[in-house]
Amino acid sequence: MDFRSLLELLDKRGELLRIVKEVDPKFELAALLAQAEKRGKAILFEKVRGADYPACGGALLTCERHALGMGRPEDYLDGRDAYRRLLQDAWDSPLEPVHVDKGPVNEVVLTGDDIDVTRLPAPWFFDGDTHSFITAGLGLADDPDTGFQNLGFYRTPIIDAKTISVGASGISNLKRIYGLVRAKSDRMPIAIAIGAPPAMYITAASLVHEGVSDLQTAGAIQQKAIELVKCQTSDLMVPAHAEFVIEAEVDFTEDVSHVMGEYGDSYGNNTSPIARVTAITHREDPIFQVINGGMTPEHNNLGVILFSHLRQELLDHLRTSFDFVEDVHIHSYPPHGGARSRATIAINKSDDTQPQQVIDTVYGYKSGRFPMANVLQRVVIVDNDVDVTNAYDVEWAMASRLSGADRIEAVETNGMIRDGKSIRLSVDATVPVSLSESSARPAFPDVSQFNLDQYI
Repeated sequence: MDFRSLLELLDKRGELLRIVKEVDPKFELAALLAQAEKRGKAILFEKVRGADYPACGGALLTCERHALGMGRPEDYLDGRDAYRRLLQDAWDSPLEPVHVDKGPVNEVVLTGDDIDVTRLPAPWFFDGDTHSFITAGLGLADDPDTGFQNLGFYRTPIIDAKTISVGASGISNLKRIYGLVRAKSDRMPIAIAIGAPPAMYITAASLVHEGVSDLQTAGAIQQKAIELVKCQTSDLMVPAHAEFVIEAEVDFTEDVSHVMGEYGDSYGNNTSPIARVTAITHREDPIFQVINGGMTPEHNNLGVILFSHLRQELLDHLRTSFDFVEDVHIHSYPPHGGARSRATIAINKSDDTQPQQVIDTVYGYKSGRFPMANVLQRVVIVDNDVDVTNAYDVEWAMASRLSGADRIEAVETNGMIRDGKSIRLSVDATVPVSLSESSARPAFPDVSQFNLDQYI
């Protein structure tokens, strides 16, 4: 399914709001999008001031919409391990993309003096932002290490009519690619696809799997090969059914700093090379996709994809060393997660030194390009009678079972707030072994013994 088909489906289901009144891309669009998200709606802005195209946000607001966007039942991604299973199945049976001569995305081709990225309805989200940003753009670049095209989410500030910058965080694959190419050349082709097939967004938010390309993964996820067309000004291949593609050439001789309200509900400061736009291609009647900035539902939901896989990978890693580890859960939403997340680990301990062993192993682990010490802000160890998926149960354990100051460790680390510091916290919220027999939690009999439905 392509992005356009998903919007049509949401419209039929009554889940798409249409705004015919002109809106300002600076603050107004983002504010209205945030309100629509709280109502569980996608929203289409038909007129955006200063822009030549409509904009739409909230299309991938929920796991149900991710499933619909892949052409699957809306409950397909229910359960905390659903994304991990989806991706693992795709990696086990990847589907090679298909190259086609043309597609909807190059129905209109703009080059030379016709290029003007300021005519795109890219929002200015927050008053602390430095630019308008393309947030639903998927960056495509050749990866010298793998031989595949890399696919990822990269913040893209609009600098002027013919200049953008494709931001690459320190742990991103694009940052690594920049380093490899910069060592040999001052220039690099890149493409930004906007309104691409939803399966590509799920893939872009996930981990890279060795030996399988992102585009092969996306095809397997949607059970149909991704169709690709060649760029107008480079050899990069881009999704034929996207709404827009921006083609550009990265110039490593000139950097630009940019700030945007980020996933962790704080401002992210980034410096990245400029990219000169060489072409814009789009459908005859394109719709510009937007993902709201900050810690907003659609933005957060993409984080679920990554943490679903990290959770299982971390659990598997811990179990190779500790047979007493029973479960792991990563809380990535406020109030228990934010700029970084909280991992809660349930153990069946026989020794009071075991929680610290687990904590040290967690913070020392690195999953691909994701060091746990950078991803996690807190690690909490609980007994196996605590539901690690229930944040309130975890808070109860911390409030009830912390038996001494030595069960808490705070380590200063780099903060997500600009130029700031933060504390990496470890909490052993388990009952001391000597008190375990007297610390049982009261529990009502199981519903199979006394079922209210049999009494009314």
